[in-house]
Amino acid sequence: MRIGHRNLASLGPILPLALFRHRLVSSASVVSFFVSAGMFGAIPFVPFFLHEVQGVSSALAGAMVIPYMLFYFVGNVVSRRLMSCFTYRQMVLTSLLIIGVGFGLLMIDTQTTLLSVATYMIVSGLGTGQLMPVLKTAMQSAVSEQHSGSFPSLFGFVRSMGSTIGVSLMGLLMYVQPDHFLGIEIEEVFTLGLFLSSWRCWRALFLGKAQLVIRQN
Repeated sequence: MRIGHRNLASLGPILPLALFRHRLVSSASVVSFFVSAGMFGAIPFVPFFLHEVQGVSSALAGAMVIPYMLFYFVGNVVSRRLMSCFTYRQMVLTSLLIIGVGFGLLMIDTQTTLLSVATYMIVSGLGTGQLMPVLKTAMQSAVSEQHSGSFPSLFGFVRSMGSTIGVSLMGLLMYVQPDHFLGIEIEEVFTLGLFLSSWRCWRALFLGKAQLVIRQN
């Protein structure tokens, strides 16, 4: 509360709370927070599950994150190409749908093959990679020039807080029943991740019909 009071009273606050008065900024921040909590909170447990439950080597289990990261960047590139053709709301809702499908697929068990896991990670990576540039661009288009240097910090802060809280919640859920130890908890982790990612998805509707306009000289 003291930090919030200082930010309100300061002439040059670290985080201008006035940014949240804009519906586009507040909506993008909420969606980013919960998607980061769900996605980045759950994905790290996939290699852990593969190593501890399926008996996959630690190197191979860790390599299962590579498809996610590669197609995260592919999603970034595709998203930047499509932003001038579709509205922010359409892009965000489509990305959230892809993320939801990825989370549903990643409720793996002991019979799931590594090829299947890699495919599911690709789907999740595409959805997340497509979503984040849209949210950041939507926020950038909404803030004034006075706050143009503050919104990148705000976006990074929201994502970091979401992923930190998500990892903590997922870890608690994984170890709350030590007798089962990862036998069924991976499904519960991704169920919670899906809930977190979709809980505030309705805020994406407030992104409106705005879209990226490319100015040509």
